[in-house]
Amino acid sequence: MAHPSHIELDDALIVGAGLAGSLLAGVLRGRGTRVDVIDNAQTFDERAGAGILITGNGTRALTTLGIRELDTAAARITQVEICDQDEGHLGTVDCTRPGWPPFLSFRHSLLRRLLLQDCQVRHGLTVDSINHERRTSVTFSDGSTQSYDLVVGADGVHSRVRRLLFGQDLLNDLDQYSGYRFVADLGFCLPHPTTYIGNGLTLLLVPLPNGETYCGAGPIVSDCLKERGSAVTTLKETFRHFSGAAARAIASIDTTTNLIPSKFWNLQQPTWVKGCCLLIGDAAHAMPPTISQGGSMAFEDVLVLLTCIEQNDDISRALLDYESRRRPRVEFVQHHSLQRIGANDYVSPRAETARRFAMTSFAADALGDIWDKLANESP
Repeated sequence: MAHPSHIELDDALIVGAGLAGSLLAGVLRGRGTRVDVIDNAQTFDERAGAGILITGNGTRALTTLGIRELDTAAARITQVEICDQDEGHLGTVDCTRPGWPPFLSFRHSLLRRLLLQDCQVRHGLTVDSINHERRTSVTFSDGSTQSYDLVVGADGVHSRVRRLLFGQDLLNDLDQYSGYRFVADLGFCLPHPTTYIGNGLTLLLVPLPNGETYCGAGPIVSDCLKERGSAVTTLKETFRHFSGAAARAIASIDTTTNLIPSKFWNLQQPTWVKGCCLLIGDAAHAMPPTISQGGSMAFEDVLVLLTCIEQNDDISRALLDYESRRRPRVEFVQHHSLQRIGANDYVSPRAETARRFAMTSFAADALGDIWDKLANESP
């Protein structure tokens, strides 16, 4: 319920029409704010992003914000399996635990359109400068100028808004890892997400609606990437020893497959707020995808931001309140995301045997404990 003296936002600029920006734009517009959404991309790319798994804390944020029809656009996830490259079982996380909101998987582009609702995006436009006055004045790349009550940088890991507000940042390229994302047709419906772990190699398969499968090939340690000219040949050679559904996914790749390169990042941004400007999503706290929290953290960002706006009578104080609430949870997720990416490193055969034994005993339980904390504590 809104505070009696909550902020009335007449207008807002959202830079970036990814998941965080799309959700915030749709919800703000539904609450009566005039919203401008701009994106540097020239067009909306239906192939971008491939697929995404949203854990329970993320779907809870979406439903709390009134996003409907999630089940009709998604595949319901009941468990997540971890196995080795030969399909040897290493553990299972039950995603239907009491108190856990549903886990859902989406085509990335379909989810983005669902969140954006009826908001229009001005493509091929970015921000050239931001001037802080009582209302924040923005100059765009086409030379036009506009003032807003709120400016939000939701423009991803390489955020231009972040650079304009804060100058040099602490974006860390985890360049020892790389990979690709794509959607495959396995010829059958994958029953549940499965992570295949080799020595220095990981392949995640996630079922999507309509029998498709989202594939995240990576993190791949640089020394294990078998460069063979084309991306198709490189992936086939790199994962040639994988079995079962993993082998089917890799075998399905050909020159028509939309292979999206994956890089891995960790951003330790000291502050996300300056005046009436704010960073959210990957622009604020990019992290490795190893516990499937990129989308869920973005959705929680929007939920907490709107709560803080409702509970304050000044936008600057609301944004500072937002950061103080969000930072501990984001830092918890970043810590565990970084910790788990280390399990992908290449080690000696003896160390690999020991690591596999440890995974059999602890990997699934540890992941389940993280998701349980996120499901049962306020964002």
